[in-house]
Amino acid sequence: MGQGNSALEPQRSPFDDTEAVPPASVPPVQPAQRRVSLIPTVLTWSHGGRNVYVTGTFNNWAERIPMRNSRNDFTVCLNLPVGTFSYKFIVDNEWRFSPSQPLVQDAQGNVNNCITVLDEEDFMSEHPSGHAGEAHDGGQFGNEMPQGFGQTWSDETIQLAKDPPPLPCQLTRVPLNTR
Repeated sequence: MGQGNSALEPQRSPFDDTEAVPPASVPPVQPAQRRVSLIPTVLTWSHGGRNVYVTGTFNNWAERIPMRNSRNDFTVCLNLPVGTFSYKFIVDNEWRFSPSQPLVQDAQGNVNNCITVLDEEDFMSEHPSGHAGEAHDGGQFGNEMPQGFGQTWSDETIQLAKDPPPLPCQLTRVPLNTR
């Protein structure tokens, strides 16, 4: 009878040791997940013009993105992925860069503005493994106070004023309109 079910059962290798480790104790292998987050990024042009657009490596220089006039300058908020991007402004149909923003020169010699977009979550984690409060040598903050640090005050070291100081005599007189 044991040979009759051999077509339904998978063939086992003599090196197969699946009975030694229960299946529940082996975690499933998952591919590394790389999350692409978009960061709201504000670009500003404050050097005049009537119609201002922006374009750059974030859209492969393919599209003119209109900027909104807000009294003294033009702004646009773009959702950009993490990275460094070159960009340029198109002011009244003339390609321009902003001298008040970081500059970079490309391989063709063109001067562009550049921006580096960072994800704030990279700076918010208290521990590289993501487990807050664990002790480590990274110089980060945890939930535990280090030994030897703290404040202890005795009643003798805290001297609070018992009464307010006396009023200066100049303030007791009214020099004007004394009739």
